[in-house]
Amino acid sequence: MEHLIQRLQNILVNKPDKNNFLLDIHYRPNQEKKDIVIFCHGFKGFKDWGAWNLIADHFAAENFVFVKFNFSHNGTGIEDPVSFTNLDAFAQNNYSKEWADLQASIQVLKTIPDISQKELNHNRIHLIGHSRGGGLVLTTGHNIPEVQSISGWASVDALDYAWKDPTFIEDWKKKGYYEVYNGRTKQYMQLNYQFYEDYSRQVQKFQLSSNISKFKGPVLLCHGANDQAIPPIAADNIKSYKPNNTEICILENCDHVFNMRHPFGEHQLGPIASKLVRRTIHFIKNG
Repeated sequence: MEHLIQRLQNILVNKPDKNNFLLDIHYRPNQEKKDIVIFCHGFKGFKDWGAWNLIADHFAAENFVFVKFNFSHNGTGIEDPVSFTNLDAFAQNNYSKEWADLQASIQVLKTIPDISQKELNHNRIHLIGHSRGGGLVLTTGHNIPEVQSISGWASVDALDYAWKDPTFIEDWKKKGYYEVYNGRTKQYMQLNYQFYEDYSRQVQKFQLSSNISKFKGPVLLCHGANDQAIPPIAADNIKSYKPNNTEICILENCDHVFNMRHPFGEHQLGPIASKLVRRTIHFIKNG
């Protein structure tokens, strides 16, 4: 990996609503204007999970500015960004907050003192999202004029993917929350009913099927053939919503996290993750 790559990590982004979060920037300092790639993690994810740092370095080596951040209510803390120590915030998360965080991550780059503005081409932004993060960028990316391309990595095909059963929603409302189990950390994590209320008030805003076609740029959907969490049929569904200028890349012998794990103790990406990165970089440069 290019030794000149600079990692600016755990930059505090202060928001007027006090929903602050941490952001990383990986880039190769050379005083050249670079396209900006912004990465959104998924549900029960965080910016430093697995090999995301190595992947960021690969993009930086190709002369992109790669930005990744923790959603303000993803359950991690400012003091400990790799552990789910703030489950109260996790319970209060919703798509409005994640959309606000994504917008803030773009805006802060225009004034941030940590990187020279000579390195940043604010008019050329590319969004990448993993799993639910993919659903978010595919749904909202059309609202950002500077976005040139969107890539979904194992993306959900709807932001209400987990709530299709009316009985589930009734039980959620009655109890006030539902619990999800994190098998890695052995934690039960509550998500309050306000999440559904926020979504249901703004269905049109957060409906992937009707919003993705509003984005006129190219879309790439990379999915593992063996994805058990979000089966690859999701990529076909997304393409059906935007048939034109949408590509699908199915990776064989590949799971939901592209065969990565956390913690990731390797110094190099595995073959599947490497293929994912190469395919996405080629798409961004040539799409």
